[in-house]
Amino acid sequence: NNSVWIEGALGPAFYSSTAITFSFHVRWDFQKDEGLTLYALGGFAGNTMSVGLFNRAELYPRFGIGAFLNITPILKLRAEFSHEFT
Repeated sequence: NNSVWIEGALGPAFYSSTAITFSFHVRWDFQKDEGLTLYALGGFAGNTMSVGLFNRAELYPRFGIGAFLNITPILKLRAEFSHEFT
């Protein structure tokens, strides 16, 4: 089952000041077997943060690879390596 998903994410990130990060991307799954699914993703992401009296916003492309490991039928472990870590 090589399915395609549209995903979005929004949440806080803690740098020298608190930022709000967001992402909108497409994830393409490659199911190896019942226990392991590999995936690739691509889209765009960004953040906004207050720096002194000003707000700063960034928008950039997002790409990465990852895997889902089935621990139990209702619990999966997700690991991802995306450009935010490089």
